[in-house]
Amino acid sequence: MNKGALALLVHGGTENWSPLRWKNRFDDVCAGRRVLQLPDATFDPAEVHYAAVWKPHPGELAAFPNLRVIFNLGAGVDALMADKSLPDVPLVRVAVDDLTERMTEYVVLHVLMHHRQELYLRESQRAKRWRRNRNGRPAQSRSASWGSARWAQTPPMRCAGSGFASLAGAGARDRSTASIALTARKRCSRSCGAPTSWSACCR
Repeated sequence: MNKGALALLVHGGTENWSPLRWKNRFDDVCAGRRVLQLPDATFDPAEVHYAAVWKPHPGELAAFPNLRVIFNLGAGVDALMADKSLPDVPLVRVAVDDLTERMTEYVVLHVLMHHRQELYLRESQRAKRWRRNRNGRPAQSRSASWGSARWAQTPPMRCAGSGFASLAGAGARDRSTASIALTARKRCSRSCGAPTSWSACCR
């Protein structure tokens, strides 16, 4: 086995992010290549050419002097960008074919929950409090998606199909739209009392 090794650095908390589960996946497709589930004291860091990661700890990747590529196993790269010692190598995002659709469903779900005041109604039901609370039509609300990735562009279009005044996904490369989306997020924070991350439904 003379191929560069692949180091697996997965820090999750759910069954899907089980390091052993990911190792089994890579073992199935990496014939002839050593897949290292770290921590593992039986390897030389110099033999690692590739790293498949999810939320790696700061400094972990800098330990591999011959690292060539980093494969990020999820959609978020916050942990990587926060690592001041991150090696200067290509960063590749690994995604499944239906990621955009699943993320869009998640965003639309929460936009509708906010618009229809679902959390308020649940709490009212638990408290046996039946106070009428009007909510406007979708056209009177604004939804926005924050980010420049492809999946961030789809939710606003789906929300627009439900009648919302939607803004296109906005990122740092589109400053005019980004400023509008940021304004929408601030308005939503003021109206519902809680900050939003990358999606918002605002009155």
